[in-house]
Amino acid sequence: MTVNSALLNVDKPLSDEFKQIWAGVDEECQFHFPNEPPPWLNEELYDRGIKFVNDNLVGVGMSNGEALVSGLCIPSFYKALTFSGETNVKKNALYRYRDTGLHIFGKWYFSKPWVENSEAAKSFKIVNKMHSHIANKIRDVRDDFDNILESKYEDPGKQMLLDVLQNDLKKLREAVGPMPNEYFYFVNNSLVFTQFDMFLVQSSFFGGPLLYPEWYGCARATESEMEGFIHVWRVFGYYLGIDDKYNAAQFDVHTTRKLGFECLERVVKPCCLQIHTQSVFLAQKVFRVPSDYYIWLYRNYHMMGLELKELWRNFSWKQTYYYYVRFCFGYYVYPIFGLKQLFNRMTRKLIHVVVDRVKSKIKKE
Repeated sequence: MTVNSALLNVDKPLSDEFKQIWAGVDEECQFHFPNEPPPWLNEELYDRGIKFVNDNLVGVGMSNGEALVSGLCIPSFYKALTFSGETNVKKNALYRYRDTGLHIFGKWYFSKPWVENSEAAKSFKIVNKMHSHIANKIRDVRDDFDNILESKYEDPGKQMLLDVLQNDLKKLREAVGPMPNEYFYFVNNSLVFTQFDMFLVQSSFFGGPLLYPEWYGCARATESEMEGFIHVWRVFGYYLGIDDKYNAAQFDVHTTRKLGFECLERVVKPCCLQIHTQSVFLAQKVFRVPSDYYIWLYRNYHMMGLELKELWRNFSWKQTYYYYVRFCFGYYVYPIFGLKQLFNRMTRKLIHVVVDRVKSKIKKE
Protein backbone atom coordinates (compact mmCIF):
# COMPACT_ATOMS: atom_id res chain seq x y z
CA MET A 1 0.00 0.00 0.00
CA THR A 2 1.46 3.36 -1.03
CA VAL A 3 0.79 6.96 -0.10
CA ASN A 4 -1.71 8.80 -2.32
CA SER A 5 0.62 11.27 -4.06
CA ALA A 6 -2.32 13.49 -5.04
CA LEU A 7 -2.71 14.37 -1.35
CA LEU A 8 0.82 13.88 -0.03
CA ASN A 9 3.67 14.25 -2.51
CA VAL A 10 6.31 12.06 -0.86
CA ASP A 11 7.26 9.75 -3.72
CA LYS A 12 10.61 11.41 -4.40
CA PRO A 13 13.71 10.61 -2.31
CA LEU A 14 14.59 13.01 0.49
CA SER A 15 16.50 16.04 -0.75
CA ASP A 16 19.94 16.74 0.68
CA GLU A 17 18.62 19.95 2.22
CA PHE A 18 15.79 18.15 3.99
CA LYS A 19 18.20 15.49 5.28
CA GLN A 20 20.38 18.25 6.70
CA ILE A 21 17.46 19.98 8.42
CA TRP A 22 15.86 16.71 9.51
CA ALA A 23 18.95 15.76 11.53
CA GLY A 24 17.88 18.52 13.93
CA VAL A 25 15.02 16.31 15.15
CA ASP A 26 17.62 14.49 17.27
CA GLU A 27 19.15 17.60 18.82
CA GLU A 28 17.52 19.77 21.48
CA CYS A 29 17.79 23.55 21.09
CA GLN A 30 19.55 25.40 23.94
CA PHE A 31 18.37 28.93 23.02
CA HIS A 32 21.75 30.62 23.46
CA PHE A 33 21.86 34.26 22.38
CA PRO A 34 25.04 34.64 20.28
CA ASN A 35 27.65 37.17 21.35
CA GLU A 36 28.79 37.99 17.83
CA PRO A 37 26.89 38.79 14.61
CA PRO A 38 26.72 35.90 12.13
CA PRO A 39 29.71 35.82 9.76
CA TRP A 40 27.31 35.65 6.79
CA LEU A 41 25.36 38.79 7.80
CA ASN A 42 24.62 41.04 4.80
CA GLU A 43 23.22 44.33 6.08
CA GLU A 44 22.21 45.55 2.63
CA LEU A 45 20.26 42.34 2.04
CA TYR A 46 18.76 42.58 5.52
CA ASP A 47 17.56 46.16 4.87
CA ARG A 48 16.04 44.99 1.59
CA GLY A 49 14.13 42.30 3.50
CA ILE A 50 12.86 44.80 6.07
CA LYS A 51 11.64 47.00 3.20
CA PHE A 52 9.76 44.00 1.82
CA VAL A 53 8.06 43.54 5.20
CA ASN A 54 7.08 47.22 5.34
CA ASP A 55 5.78 47.07 1.76
CA ASN A 56 3.75 43.92 2.52
CA LEU A 57 3.02 44.43 6.21
CA VAL A 58 -0.63 43.34 6.15
CA GLY A 59 0.09 40.26 4.04
CA VAL A 60 2.97 39.17 6.27
CA GLY A 61 0.81 39.73 9.34
CA MET A 62 -2.10 37.72 7.91
CA SER A 63 0.22 34.84 7.06
CA ASN A 64 1.53 34.76 10.63
CA GLY A 65 -1.97 34.68 12.12
CA GLU A 66 -3.04 31.85 9.85
CA ALA A 67 0.19 29.94 10.49
CA LEU A 68 -0.77 29.91 14.18
CA VAL A 69 -3.95 27.96 13.39
CA SER A 70 -2.05 25.34 11.37
CA GLY A 71 0.84 25.33 13.85
CA LEU A 72 -1.48 24.29 16.67
CA CYS A 73 -2.09 21.05 14.76
CA ILE A 74 1.54 20.10 15.41
CA PRO A 75 1.87 17.99 18.59
CA SER A 76 5.09 19.52 19.92
CA PHE A 77 3.51 23.00 19.70
CA TYR A 78 0.16 22.41 21.31
CA LYS A 79 1.69 20.15 23.96
CA ALA A 80 4.19 22.82 25.02
CA LEU A 81 1.44 25.47 25.16
CA THR A 82 -0.81 23.13 27.13
CA PHE A 83 1.95 22.37 29.61
CA SER A 84 2.75 26.06 30.11
CA GLY A 85 -0.92 26.86 30.69
CA GLU A 86 -0.40 30.30 29.15
CA THR A 87 -3.02 29.91 26.43
CA ASN A 88 -5.66 27.73 28.08
CA VAL A 89 -7.74 30.80 29.01
CA LYS A 90 -8.98 33.16 26.28
CA LYS A 91 -7.66 36.36 27.91
CA ASN A 92 -4.25 34.79 28.58
CA ALA A 93 -4.10 33.36 25.06
CA LEU A 94 -4.84 36.74 23.48
CA TYR A 95 -2.19 38.44 25.62
CA ARG A 96 0.34 35.71 24.82
CA TYR A 97 -0.16 35.93 21.06
CA ARG A 98 -0.35 39.73 21.20
CA ASP A 99 3.02 39.81 22.96
CA THR A 100 4.52 37.51 20.33
CA GLY A 101 3.24 39.84 17.61
CA LEU A 102 4.65 42.88 19.38
CA HIS A 103 8.06 41.26 19.73
CA ILE A 104 8.20 40.55 16.00
CA PHE A 105 6.37 43.50 14.45
CA GLY A 106 7.16 46.06 17.15
CA LYS A 107 10.83 45.27 17.80
CA TRP A 108 12.44 42.71 15.50
CA TYR A 109 11.35 44.38 12.27
CA PHE A 110 12.16 47.88 13.56
CA SER A 111 15.59 47.27 15.06
CA LYS A 112 18.77 45.25 14.51
CA PRO A 113 19.56 42.33 16.83
CA TRP A 114 23.33 42.50 16.29
CA VAL A 115 23.40 46.03 17.74
CA GLU A 116 24.09 45.78 21.47
CA ASN A 117 21.15 46.82 23.70
CA SER A 118 18.92 47.44 20.69
CA GLU A 119 15.19 46.78 21.11
CA ALA A 120 15.54 43.68 18.93
CA ALA A 121 18.50 42.31 20.90
CA LYS A 122 16.69 42.78 24.21
CA SER A 123 13.56 41.20 22.74
CA PHE A 124 15.39 38.10 21.45
CA LYS A 125 16.97 37.60 24.88
CA ILE A 126 13.53 37.73 26.50
CA VAL A 127 12.06 35.28 23.99
CA ASN A 128 15.02 32.89 24.31
CA LYS A 129 14.76 32.99 28.10
CA MET A 130 11.05 32.20 27.90
CA HIS A 131 11.59 29.31 25.49
CA SER A 132 14.45 27.96 27.58
CA HIS A 133 12.38 28.17 30.78
CA ILE A 134 9.49 26.14 29.34
CA ALA A 135 11.83 23.68 27.60
CA ASN A 136 13.76 22.98 30.80
CA LYS A 137 10.56 22.53 32.81
CA ILE A 138 9.34 19.94 30.30
CA ARG A 139 12.74 18.22 30.16
CA ASP A 140 12.75 17.95 33.95
CA VAL A 141 9.55 15.88 33.83
CA ARG A 142 10.29 14.13 30.54
CA ASP A 143 9.25 10.66 31.77
CA ASP A 144 5.93 11.93 33.16
CA PHE A 145 5.25 14.52 30.47
CA ASP A 146 2.43 12.65 28.72
CA ASN A 147 0.69 11.86 32.02
CA ILE A 148 0.89 15.51 33.07
CA LEU A 149 -0.54 16.59 29.72
CA GLU A 150 -3.49 14.22 30.09
CA SER A 151 -4.42 15.99 33.31
CA LYS A 152 -4.24 19.38 31.59
CA TYR A 153 -6.17 18.63 28.40
CA GLU A 154 -9.46 20.48 28.02
CA ASP A 155 -12.59 19.34 26.20
CA PRO A 156 -13.74 21.83 23.53
CA GLY A 157 -17.25 20.52 24.09
CA LYS A 158 -19.81 19.10 21.71
CA GLN A 159 -19.62 20.94 18.40
CA MET A 160 -21.35 19.89 15.22
CA LEU A 161 -18.59 21.32 13.01
CA LEU A 162 -15.93 19.49 15.02
CA ASP A 163 -17.68 16.20 14.29
CA VAL A 164 -17.88 17.13 10.61
CA LEU A 165 -14.20 18.09 10.60
CA GLN A 166 -13.12 14.82 12.20
CA ASN A 167 -15.16 12.90 9.62
CA ASP A 168 -13.51 14.86 6.78
CA LEU A 169 -10.07 14.16 8.21
CA LYS A 170 -10.85 10.46 8.58
CA LYS A 171 -11.77 10.27 4.89
CA LEU A 172 -8.60 12.11 3.93
CA ARG A 173 -6.44 9.77 6.04
CA GLU A 174 -8.07 6.76 4.38
CA ALA A 175 -7.42 8.29 0.96
CA VAL A 176 -3.78 9.03 1.81
CA GLY A 177 -2.93 5.61 3.17
CA PRO A 178 0.13 5.14 5.38
CA MET A 179 1.75 8.34 6.63
CA PRO A 180 5.41 9.17 5.83
CA ASN A 181 8.05 7.70 8.14
CA GLU A 182 9.22 11.18 9.06
CA TYR A 183 5.81 11.99 10.48
CA PHE A 184 5.81 8.98 12.82
CA TYR A 185 9.35 9.68 13.99
CA PHE A 186 8.52 13.32 14.62
CA VAL A 187 5.34 12.80 16.66
CA ASN A 188 6.87 9.99 18.73
CA ASN A 189 10.12 11.80 19.45
CA SER A 190 10.82 12.12 23.19
CA LEU A 191 13.18 15.08 22.78
CA VAL A 192 11.79 18.52 23.66
CA PHE A 193 12.13 21.80 21.70
CA THR A 194 14.42 20.25 19.13
CA GLN A 195 16.28 22.14 16.44
CA PHE A 196 13.69 20.79 13.99
CA ASP A 197 10.87 22.15 16.17
CA MET A 198 12.53 25.56 16.00
CA PHE A 199 12.99 25.14 12.24
CA LEU A 200 9.20 24.74 12.01
CA VAL A 201 8.60 27.77 14.22
CA GLN A 202 10.99 29.89 12.19
CA SER A 203 9.52 28.71 8.86
CA SER A 204 5.98 29.56 9.92
CA PHE A 205 6.82 33.27 10.08
CA PHE A 206 8.07 33.61 6.52
CA GLY A 207 6.69 30.50 4.80
CA GLY A 208 3.30 31.94 3.83
CA PRO A 209 4.50 34.75 1.54
CA LEU A 210 7.24 32.49 0.16
CA LEU A 211 5.14 29.40 -0.64
CA TYR A 212 1.75 31.00 -1.30
CA PRO A 213 2.47 34.65 -2.21
CA GLU A 214 -0.81 35.16 -4.08
CA TRP A 215 -2.79 34.31 -0.92
CA TYR A 216 -1.14 37.18 0.94
CA GLY A 217 -0.99 39.88 -1.70
CA CYS A 218 2.71 39.28 -2.40
CA ALA A 219 2.45 37.75 -5.88
CA ARG A 220 4.38 40.64 -7.44
CA ALA A 221 7.34 40.26 -5.11
CA THR A 222 10.62 39.93 -6.98
CA GLU A 223 13.25 37.28 -6.39
CA SER A 224 15.48 39.99 -4.93
CA GLU A 225 12.80 41.04 -2.42
CA MET A 226 12.18 37.44 -1.35
CA GLU A 227 15.93 36.93 -1.00
CA GLY A 228 16.02 39.85 1.42
CA PHE A 229 12.96 38.63 3.36
CA ILE A 230 14.51 35.18 3.76
CA HIS A 231 17.79 36.73 4.92
CA VAL A 232 15.95 38.68 7.62
CA TRP A 233 14.60 35.42 8.97
CA ARG A 234 17.97 33.74 8.67
CA VAL A 235 19.26 36.46 11.01
CA PHE A 236 16.26 36.04 13.34
CA GLY A 237 16.78 32.27 13.43
CA TYR A 238 20.42 32.80 14.36
CA TYR A 239 19.43 34.98 17.31
CA LEU A 240 16.73 32.51 18.37
CA GLY A 241 19.50 30.01 19.02
CA ILE A 242 18.98 27.86 15.93
CA ASP A 243 22.19 26.23 14.76
CA ASP A 244 23.28 27.44 11.31
CA LYS A 245 23.01 24.00 9.75
CA TYR A 246 19.34 23.80 10.81
CA ASN A 247 18.41 27.37 9.93
CA ALA A 248 15.33 27.35 7.66
CA ALA A 249 16.51 30.41 5.73
CA GLN A 250 20.09 29.44 4.88
CA PHE A 251 19.45 28.50 1.24
CA ASP A 252 18.60 30.49 -1.89
CA VAL A 253 14.98 31.37 -2.67
CA HIS A 254 14.32 28.45 -5.03
CA THR A 255 15.86 25.86 -2.69
CA THR A 256 14.12 27.32 0.37
CA ARG A 257 10.78 27.15 -1.41
CA LYS A 258 11.39 23.51 -2.40
CA LEU A 259 12.44 22.65 1.15
CA GLY A 260 9.31 24.32 2.50
CA PHE A 261 7.00 22.26 0.33
CA GLU A 262 8.92 19.08 1.15
CA CYS A 263 8.53 19.75 4.85
CA LEU A 264 4.81 20.42 4.39
CA GLU A 265 4.32 17.08 2.65
CA ARG A 266 6.36 14.95 5.04
CA VAL A 267 5.54 16.50 8.41
CA VAL A 268 3.09 19.41 8.52
CA LYS A 269 0.24 18.08 6.35
CA PRO A 270 0.27 14.65 8.06
CA CYS A 271 -0.02 16.49 11.41
CA CYS A 272 -2.93 18.47 10.00
CA LEU A 273 -4.69 15.22 9.17
CA GLN A 274 -4.53 14.14 12.84
CA ILE A 275 -5.99 17.05 14.79
CA HIS A 276 -6.18 16.49 18.56
CA THR A 277 -9.16 18.05 20.33
CA GLN A 278 -6.70 20.00 22.52
CA SER A 279 -5.47 21.74 19.38
CA VAL A 280 -9.04 22.81 18.64
CA PHE A 281 -9.53 23.96 22.24
CA LEU A 282 -6.42 26.15 22.16
CA ALA A 283 -7.00 27.54 18.67
CA GLN A 284 -10.56 28.60 19.45
CA LYS A 285 -9.26 30.82 22.26
CA VAL A 286 -7.92 33.13 19.55
CA PHE A 287 -11.39 33.86 18.17
CA ARG A 288 -14.14 36.03 19.59
CA VAL A 289 -16.61 33.57 18.05
CA PRO A 290 -15.10 30.07 18.54
CA SER A 291 -16.78 28.64 15.42
CA ASP A 292 -14.84 31.14 13.26
CA TYR A 293 -11.87 28.85 13.84
CA TYR A 294 -13.27 26.46 11.25
CA ILE A 295 -13.24 29.19 8.57
CA TRP A 296 -9.53 29.82 9.08
CA LEU A 297 -8.82 26.12 9.27
CA TYR A 298 -10.69 25.43 6.03
CA ARG A 299 -8.81 28.23 4.32
CA ASN A 300 -5.41 26.92 5.43
CA TYR A 301 -6.21 23.36 4.40
CA HIS A 302 -7.59 24.46 1.03
CA MET A 303 -4.41 26.46 0.45
CA MET A 304 -2.31 23.33 1.13
CA GLY A 305 -4.44 21.15 -1.16
CA LEU A 306 -6.45 19.37 1.54
CA GLU A 307 -10.16 19.70 0.77
CA LEU A 308 -12.55 19.58 3.74
CA LYS A 309 -15.63 19.07 1.58
CA GLU A 310 -18.18 18.24 4.28
CA LEU A 311 -17.00 21.11 6.46
CA TRP A 312 -17.55 23.52 3.57
CA ARG A 313 -21.05 22.17 2.95
CA ASN A 314 -21.94 22.67 6.60
CA PHE A 315 -20.82 26.30 6.81
CA SER A 316 -23.54 28.84 7.52
CA TRP A 317 -24.08 31.62 4.99
CA LYS A 318 -22.20 33.96 7.32
CA GLN A 319 -19.17 31.64 7.52
CA THR A 320 -19.16 31.28 3.74
CA TYR A 321 -19.36 35.06 3.43
CA TYR A 322 -16.42 35.57 5.82
CA TYR A 323 -14.36 33.05 3.85
CA TYR A 324 -14.91 34.88 0.56
CA VAL A 325 -14.29 38.31 2.12
CA ARG A 326 -10.93 37.14 3.41
CA PHE A 327 -10.12 35.38 0.13
CA CYS A 328 -11.01 38.39 -2.04
CA PHE A 329 -9.15 40.80 0.23
CA GLY A 330 -5.87 38.87 0.02
CA TYR A 331 -6.13 37.97 -3.67
CA TYR A 332 -7.71 41.05 -5.23
CA VAL A 333 -8.14 44.05 -2.91
CA TYR A 334 -4.95 44.25 -0.87
CA PRO A 335 -2.57 44.03 -3.90
CA ILE A 336 -4.13 47.11 -5.57
CA PHE A 337 -1.60 49.92 -5.70
CA GLY A 338 -2.59 52.70 -3.36
CA LEU A 339 -4.87 50.52 -1.25
CA LYS A 340 -1.94 48.33 -0.30
CA GLN A 341 0.05 51.33 0.90
CA LEU A 342 -2.99 52.64 2.79
CA PHE A 343 -3.63 49.34 4.58
CA ASN A 344 0.07 49.02 5.43
CA ARG A 345 0.18 52.55 6.83
CA MET A 346 -2.92 51.98 8.95
CA THR A 347 -1.49 48.73 10.29
CA ARG A 348 1.85 50.38 11.07
CA LYS A 349 0.09 53.11 13.05
CA LEU A 350 -1.93 50.51 14.95
CA ILE A 351 1.24 48.60 15.85
CA HIS A 352 2.88 51.77 17.18
CA VAL A 353 -0.23 52.65 19.21
CA VAL A 354 -0.33 49.20 20.82
CA VAL A 355 3.43 49.21 21.49
CA ASP A 356 3.23 52.65 23.14
CA ARG A 357 0.25 51.55 25.22
CA VAL A 358 2.03 48.42 26.43
CA LYS A 359 5.19 50.41 27.27
CA SER A 360 3.10 52.93 29.23
CA LYS A 361 1.39 50.13 31.15
CA ILE A 362 4.74 48.53 32.02
CA LYS A 363 6.12 51.84 33.33
CA LYS A 364 3.09 52.30 35.60
CA GLU A 365 3.54 48.81 37.02
